Amino acid sequence: PFTYWLRVLGLGAMLGAAGAFMLGRGLTPGDGGRLFAFLHATLLLSIWVLVPMSVADCLSQERREGTLGLLMLTPLRPWDIVLAKAAAHALRAFTLWLVVLPVMALAFLQGGVGWREALLSASINFSSICAAIGAGVLASSYCKQWLRALSLAAIFSGVAFGLVACCKFLTLVSIMV
Repeated sequence: PFTYWLRVLGLGAMLGAAGAFMLGRGLTPGDGGRLFAFLHATLLLSIWVLVPMSVADCLSQERREGTLGLLMLTPLRPWDIVLAKAAAHALRAFTLWLVVLPVMALAFLQGGVGWREALLSASINFSSICAAIGAGVLASSYCKQWLRALSLAAIFSGVAFGLVACCKFLTLVSIMV
């Protein structure tokens, strides 16, 4: 149920953003670039808020329930357990990304968006999902309580967002120069 509601929330945010854009500025031919930028920013915000929230309790829940010790009794190494937990939550995050693609296609139909913008957006979103998952898993490994893990995930995701934003900004500056 959580995965379903996560996708509904992400799609609702995107549809709301598209509706707000259309009501605020109107929609004329060639406005696809501005609509795409607005939708991309909304998706990026959704990724940085929803993904760390959904991942923040993956390891701490195992610690609270006492099942992490049982996992350590298996031939799995600790690194394998962390990767498996991150991969399971990465799948959930990528379904969030996939569910909003039809809304993003509105900008292509409107015109003004090329494959380069779409590729840049996809790379930014992919790296943001990976960094947000990392922030959530890191927070979950430090805390045992859910609320503390959630708060720490918010802090770590803010730091990771700043790092990703700086890297993307420096990349864009180096391309322009």
